[in-house]
Amino acid sequence: MDTLTTRVLSYADEGGRATDLVLTIFVPQSVDDAWKCGFSLPEPFRRKNAESYGVDFIQALLLCLQIVPSYLRLTPLLNRAHWQGMVHCGLPSRADLPADYQPPDIGLALENPGNLEVLATRSLGCPDPPGATRALTLTVYKPLQAGDLQWSCAVSFGSTDDKRLPVRYGAGADFIESFLDALALARATYATMVPKGWHASKSERLLDCDDFPFKIGRAFHTNMVGDLGPGAPEFFTPS
Repeated sequence: MDTLTTRVLSYADEGGRATDLVLTIFVPQSVDDAWKCGFSLPEPFRRKNAESYGVDFIQALLLCLQIVPSYLRLTPLLNRAHWQGMVHCGLPSRADLPADYQPPDIGLALENPGNLEVLATRSLGCPDPPGATRALTLTVYKPLQAGDLQWSCAVSFGSTDDKRLPVRYGAGADFIESFLDALALARATYATMVPKGWHASKSERLLDCDDFPFKIGRAFHTNMVGDLGPGAPEFFTPS
Protein backbone atom coordinates (compact mmCIF):
# COMPACT_ATOMS: atom_id res chain seq x y z
CA MET A 1 0.00 0.00 0.00
CA ASP A 2 1.16 3.49 -0.82
CA THR A 3 1.58 5.99 1.97
CA LEU A 4 -0.67 9.04 1.79
CA THR A 5 0.77 10.88 4.77
CA THR A 6 2.25 10.49 8.24
CA ARG A 7 1.93 12.31 11.54
CA VAL A 8 4.44 12.14 14.38
CA LEU A 9 2.64 11.80 17.71
CA SER A 10 4.37 11.94 21.08
CA TYR A 11 3.83 9.97 24.23
CA ALA A 12 5.54 9.22 27.50
CA ASP A 13 6.68 5.62 27.80
CA GLU A 14 6.44 3.63 31.03
CA GLY A 15 9.64 5.29 32.21
CA GLY A 16 8.23 8.73 31.54
CA ARG A 17 10.51 9.33 28.58
CA ALA A 18 9.14 11.34 25.64
CA THR A 19 8.93 9.06 22.60
CA ASP A 20 7.89 9.67 19.00
CA LEU A 21 5.09 7.60 17.55
CA VAL A 22 4.64 7.68 13.76
CA LEU A 23 1.08 7.27 12.51
CA THR A 24 1.00 6.21 8.84
CA ILE A 25 -2.11 6.70 6.71
CA PHE A 26 -2.29 4.80 3.43
CA VAL A 27 -3.91 5.93 0.18
CA PRO A 28 -7.60 4.89 0.07
CA GLN A 29 -8.35 2.13 -2.42
CA SER A 30 -11.50 1.28 -4.35
CA VAL A 31 -12.84 -2.22 -3.58
CA ASP A 32 -16.02 -3.42 -5.30
CA ASP A 33 -18.68 -0.78 -4.49
CA ALA A 34 -16.82 0.69 -1.52
CA TRP A 35 -13.53 2.30 -0.55
CA LYS A 36 -11.11 1.25 2.15
CA CYS A 37 -8.38 3.16 3.94
CA GLY A 38 -5.73 1.66 6.18
CA PHE A 39 -3.31 2.91 8.78
CA SER A 40 -0.52 1.54 10.91
CA LEU A 41 0.95 2.28 14.33
CA PRO A 42 4.28 0.91 15.57
CA GLU A 43 5.07 -0.63 18.94
CA PRO A 44 3.64 -0.69 21.55
CA PHE A 45 0.37 -0.59 19.61
CA ARG A 46 1.13 -3.36 17.11
CA ARG A 47 -1.54 -2.15 14.71
CA LYS A 48 -0.60 -2.78 11.11
CA ASN A 49 -2.87 -2.19 8.16
CA ALA A 50 -6.04 -1.71 10.22
CA GLU A 51 -8.75 -0.60 7.78
CA SER A 52 -12.00 1.33 7.63
CA TYR A 53 -14.53 1.32 4.83
CA GLY A 54 -16.55 4.19 3.36
CA VAL A 55 -18.75 5.10 0.46
CA ASP A 56 -15.98 7.05 -1.31
CA PHE A 57 -12.32 8.09 -0.99
CA ILE A 58 -13.12 10.99 1.32
CA GLN A 59 -15.32 9.07 3.72
CA ALA A 60 -12.95 6.10 3.91
CA LEU A 61 -10.11 8.47 4.83
CA LEU A 62 -12.26 10.31 7.37
CA LEU A 63 -13.36 7.11 9.08
CA CYS A 64 -9.80 5.87 9.14
CA LEU A 65 -8.67 9.03 10.93
CA GLN A 66 -11.62 8.71 13.29
CA ILE A 67 -10.84 5.18 14.44
CA VAL A 68 -7.15 5.81 15.17
CA PRO A 69 -7.88 7.24 18.66
CA SER A 70 -9.77 4.08 19.57
CA TYR A 71 -6.60 2.08 18.91
CA LEU A 72 -4.57 4.52 20.97
CA ARG A 73 -6.94 3.85 23.86
CA LEU A 74 -6.25 0.11 23.73
CA THR A 75 -2.97 0.58 25.61
CA PRO A 76 -2.11 1.88 29.10
CA LEU A 77 -1.00 5.08 27.32
CA LEU A 78 -4.54 6.49 27.50
CA ASN A 79 -4.47 10.29 27.29
CA ARG A 80 -0.68 10.35 27.16
CA ALA A 81 -0.37 10.24 23.39
CA HIS A 82 -0.64 13.76 22.00
CA TRP A 83 0.06 15.92 18.99
CA GLN A 84 1.12 19.52 19.47
CA GLY A 85 -0.03 19.23 23.07
CA MET A 86 -3.54 18.03 22.14
CA VAL A 87 -4.62 14.73 23.69
CA HIS A 88 -7.15 14.23 20.91
CA CYS A 89 -4.11 14.23 18.61
CA GLY A 90 -5.89 16.52 16.14
CA LEU A 91 -7.97 13.55 14.92
CA PRO A 92 -11.76 13.62 14.45
CA SER A 93 -14.10 12.16 17.05
CA ARG A 94 -17.81 11.35 16.92
CA ALA A 95 -20.03 14.01 18.47
CA ASP A 96 -23.39 15.68 17.94
CA LEU A 97 -23.44 19.12 16.40
CA PRO A 98 -23.98 21.58 19.29
CA ALA A 99 -27.21 23.55 19.17
CA ASP A 100 -25.24 26.79 19.42
CA TYR A 101 -22.61 25.80 16.87
CA GLN A 102 -21.42 28.63 14.68
CA PRO A 103 -20.05 27.50 11.29
CA PRO A 104 -16.81 29.04 10.07
CA ASP A 105 -16.84 32.14 7.91
CA ILE A 106 -16.42 30.75 4.42
CA GLY A 107 -15.13 34.06 3.09
CA LEU A 108 -14.73 34.84 -0.58
CA ALA A 109 -13.47 32.21 -2.99
CA LEU A 110 -10.04 32.89 -4.44
CA GLU A 111 -8.60 32.55 -7.91
CA ASN A 112 -7.55 29.04 -8.80
CA PRO A 113 -3.80 28.92 -9.53
CA GLY A 114 -4.49 26.20 -12.11
CA ASN A 115 -1.77 23.81 -10.97
CA LEU A 116 -3.49 22.11 -8.03
CA GLU A 117 -3.43 18.31 -7.92
CA VAL A 118 -6.79 16.59 -7.36
CA LEU A 119 -6.87 14.37 -4.27
CA ALA A 120 -10.52 13.29 -4.41
CA THR A 121 -13.95 14.26 -5.69
CA ARG A 122 -17.53 13.72 -4.55
CA SER A 123 -20.78 14.11 -6.52
CA LEU A 124 -23.14 16.17 -4.42
CA GLY A 125 -26.82 16.80 -4.90
CA CYS A 126 -27.88 20.39 -5.44
CA PRO A 127 -31.48 21.63 -5.92
CA ASP A 128 -32.00 23.11 -9.34
CA PRO A 129 -35.37 24.87 -9.91
CA PRO A 130 -38.01 23.99 -10.74
CA GLY A 131 -37.95 21.02 -8.35
CA ALA A 132 -35.10 19.16 -10.01
CA THR A 133 -31.75 18.05 -8.67
CA ARG A 134 -28.42 18.49 -10.40
CA ALA A 135 -25.06 16.93 -9.68
CA LEU A 136 -22.43 19.24 -8.24
CA THR A 137 -18.83 18.07 -8.04
CA LEU A 138 -16.82 18.83 -4.93
CA THR A 139 -13.09 18.65 -5.57
CA VAL A 140 -10.60 18.33 -2.74
CA TYR A 141 -7.06 19.09 -3.84
CA LYS A 142 -3.92 17.55 -2.43
CA PRO A 143 -2.64 19.52 0.59
CA LEU A 144 0.45 21.60 -0.03
CA GLN A 145 3.20 22.50 2.40
CA ALA A 146 4.15 26.18 2.54
CA GLY A 147 6.35 26.12 5.63
CA ASP A 148 7.49 23.97 8.53
CA LEU A 149 4.03 23.95 10.16
CA GLN A 150 2.07 25.59 7.37
CA TRP A 151 -0.09 23.53 5.07
CA SER A 152 -3.08 24.43 2.92
CA CYS A 153 -5.76 22.31 1.26
CA ALA A 154 -8.00 23.75 -1.45
CA VAL A 155 -11.59 22.81 -2.27
CA SER A 156 -13.85 23.86 -5.14
CA PHE A 157 -17.38 23.24 -6.34
CA GLY A 158 -17.97 22.59 -10.03
CA SER A 159 -16.60 20.57 -12.94
CA THR A 160 -13.11 19.12 -12.46
CA ASP A 161 -12.46 19.99 -16.12
CA ASP A 162 -12.64 23.69 -15.30
CA LYS A 163 -9.21 24.75 -14.05
CA ARG A 164 -10.55 28.26 -13.41
CA LEU A 165 -12.95 27.28 -10.64
CA PRO A 166 -12.44 29.53 -7.61
CA VAL A 167 -11.15 27.77 -4.51
CA ARG A 168 -11.25 28.11 -0.76
CA TYR A 169 -8.42 26.94 1.46
CA GLY A 170 -8.32 24.99 4.67
CA ALA A 171 -5.18 25.41 6.74
CA GLY A 172 -3.25 23.40 9.30
CA ALA A 173 0.08 22.37 10.72
CA ASP A 174 0.29 19.25 8.53
CA PHE A 175 -1.42 17.34 5.73
CA ILE A 176 -4.10 15.87 7.99
CA GLU A 177 -5.10 19.07 9.77
CA SER A 178 -5.32 21.08 6.55
CA PHE A 179 -7.40 18.30 4.94
CA LEU A 180 -9.84 18.21 7.87
CA ASP A 181 -10.03 22.00 7.93
CA ALA A 182 -10.80 22.05 4.21
CA LEU A 183 -13.62 19.52 4.68
CA ALA A 184 -15.08 21.59 7.53
CA LEU A 185 -14.99 24.59 5.22
CA ALA A 186 -16.58 22.59 2.38
CA ARG A 187 -19.35 21.45 4.74
CA ALA A 188 -20.08 25.06 5.73
CA THR A 189 -19.96 26.21 2.09
CA TYR A 190 -22.31 23.46 0.89
CA ALA A 191 -24.78 24.38 3.65
CA THR A 192 -25.13 27.82 2.04
CA MET A 193 -25.98 26.22 -1.31
CA VAL A 194 -28.92 24.03 -0.28
CA PRO A 195 -32.03 24.65 1.87
CA LYS A 196 -31.69 23.53 5.48
CA GLY A 197 -32.53 19.84 5.82
CA TRP A 198 -32.57 19.27 2.05
CA HIS A 199 -31.19 15.99 0.71
CA ALA A 200 -31.09 14.44 -2.73
CA SER A 201 -33.22 11.33 -3.11
CA LYS A 202 -31.43 7.98 -2.88
CA SER A 203 -32.46 7.14 -6.41
CA GLU A 204 -30.32 10.01 -7.66
CA ARG A 205 -27.16 8.44 -6.16
CA LEU A 206 -25.85 11.80 -5.01
CA LEU A 207 -24.26 12.51 -1.64
CA ASP A 208 -23.99 15.50 0.68
CA CYS A 209 -21.44 16.80 3.19
CA ASP A 210 -23.15 15.73 6.41
CA ASP A 211 -20.38 13.26 7.20
CA PHE A 212 -17.69 15.93 6.92
CA PRO A 213 -16.20 17.23 10.17
CA PHE A 214 -17.16 20.39 11.98
CA LYS A 215 -14.53 22.28 13.90
CA ILE A 216 -14.48 23.70 17.42
CA GLY A 217 -11.18 25.37 18.24
CA ARG A 218 -8.62 22.95 16.83
CA ALA A 219 -10.78 19.90 17.50
CA PHE A 220 -12.67 18.19 14.69
CA HIS A 221 -15.85 16.17 15.18
CA THR A 222 -18.17 14.22 12.89
CA ASN A 223 -21.87 13.54 13.34
CA MET A 224 -22.48 11.18 10.46
CA VAL A 225 -26.11 10.10 10.45
CA GLY A 226 -28.26 7.86 8.29
CA ASP A 227 -27.54 6.26 4.95
CA LEU A 228 -25.33 8.42 2.75
CA GLY A 229 -26.49 6.84 -0.45
CA PRO A 230 -27.68 3.69 -2.20
CA GLY A 231 -25.28 0.82 -1.83
CA ALA A 232 -23.35 2.49 0.97
CA PRO A 233 -21.35 -0.20 2.79
CA GLU A 234 -21.40 -1.06 6.45
CA PHE A 235 -18.65 0.84 8.23
CA PHE A 236 -16.37 -1.42 10.20
CA THR A 237 -12.79 -2.12 11.09
CA PRO A 238 -11.77 -5.74 10.56
CA SER A 239 -9.76 -7.25 13.38
